[in-house]
Amino acid sequence: MTSEPAAAPPRSAEDRRHHLDMIQAVIGRMADSGAETKRWTITVAGAAFGVSALNGMWYLSVIGLVVVIALSVVNMNYLHQEHLFIKLFEAAARDGVPLYDMKKDRFTNDVCSRSKTYLSWSVVGFYGAFALAGVAAALIGALVGPANPADDQVPRYHHHDHGFNEGPKAAPPQQHRKPTEPQTLQPPPP
Repeated sequence: MTSEPAAAPPRSAEDRRHHLDMIQAVIGRMADSGAETKRWTITVAGAAFGVSALNGMWYLSVIGLVVVIALSVVNMNYLHQEHLFIKLFEAAARDGVPLYDMKKDRFTNDVCSRSKTYLSWSVVGFYGAFALAGVAAALIGALVGPANPADDQVPRYHHHDHGFNEGPKAAPPQQHRKPTEPQTLQPPPP
């Protein structure tokens, strides 16, 4: 006694539209996430490169470059996933996949590989420019050096004084003057 598989229910136009809307929502989220990685790159790497070049701290540019590389890989993944879902959308629009099917991996051979996606203008064009800016900021920071050599000293925590020791550039606490004393400006010590 063999049982026949149940026939698939007929597709209504409403079901088909809903399926396409679901896929389109995922495509939109992938595109939004890719744009968000670019916004984070502009913010974090741009700040690191700017501070590095202005203050002569070349190592901040290296941190910015790590951010650029990491976020470029994340963005490449979003772009690759977006291309897979676009292929799923096209197949669903032709009724080439079962209703409400969201399996996109069957289209892997129909889209560019991850490495080709990484080399696309959307990824390399944006992140490559930022990487070049980071290298330039690192070179400027290394050649210029810190504006004040004391600025290159990192505050150190000492357990015996329960606070941060600012080193040689720490100023003594200011004394409060009585209101009746005349205030005169003194030239700074050499």
